[in-house]
Amino acid sequence: MKALPTPTLDSIAGEFMQFVALPQGPMRTPAYSIVSRREQRELGQVRFYPRWRAFAFFPHPLAVYSSGCLLCINRLIAEEKARHRTEIAARRAAR
Repeated sequence: MKALPTPTLDSIAGEFMQFVALPQGPMRTPAYSIVSRREQRELGQVRFYPRWRAFAFFPHPLAVYSSGCLLCINRLIAEEKARHRTEIAARRAAR
């Protein structure tokens, strides 16, 4: 079976917002800023939340999201979760 191409951040983001990769800090997991395409303002971030051991969405106060925008954010979280689990499995297999 042929593997599906990995979606790019632009293909996940939608027409009203874009996902911008943030510089990687001390954590090894990526983080993304969610930016309004029209106003170029940050609406929130998607980053790893250690207590839950999962990626989570951290919205800015007073930001309003449509169901379509929330679906795009959910897709980004699902993609990062799958990528993160693949990396962990690869590290464990390399031991």
